[in-house]
Amino acid sequence: PIEDLPIEDLPLAFALSIRSRNCLKSANIRTIGQAIAMGDRQLLRVPKLGRVCLDEIWLAWEGIKKSRSTEKIDTAPPNLG
Repeated sequence: PIEDLPIEDLPLAFALSIRSRNCLKSANIRTIGQAIAMGDRQLLRVPKLGRVCLDEIWLAWEGIKKSRSTEKIDTAPPNLG
């Protein structure tokens, strides 16, 4: 599942800034799913993780979800019937 995607392995188009990655890493948050499950309030309690980093995390999450749903549609077998 996409929730298990490690922060370090996010696709280049959705990669987080070094600051965001370091903040999450220092809080022992290893996957995008862990970060999203925490919610805004808990994430903003992570030292040095501010609103800009939070917005970046949510944008990456939305982009990954959208690209994954598009990939599933694009890779469906053709209708041969």
